[in-house]
Amino acid sequence: MAFENEACSSGASVKEFAFQNQTVYCFNPGLCGNDLAVYVLTENCDTLGFLGGFAGHTSINGEPFSQAVYKATVWGN
Repeated sequence: MAFENEACSSGASVKEFAFQNQTVYCFNPGLCGNDLAVYVLTENCDTLGFLGGFAGHTSINGEPFSQAVYKATVWGN
C-alpha cells in the first residue's frame, strides 16, 4: 500500500464513511506535518476533494462532511 509507506509514523489512518449516497475513504496522513489535508476518495479511487489543510476545508461537493456516517477504520498506525 503506497499510502502506508508515505504516511507519518503516527496518527495516520484510512477511514470508511457513507457520504453522498456512496462509500468514501478518508486518507489522513497523520501528525508529522503542519495542516496536512485529509483526502476523500470514492471506492473507484476518484478524488472528491480534501478536508482540513491551511484553508480548513470542511465540505466536499458543497456538502458539509460532518453529515458523513462513519463505518470503519480500514487502516491506522
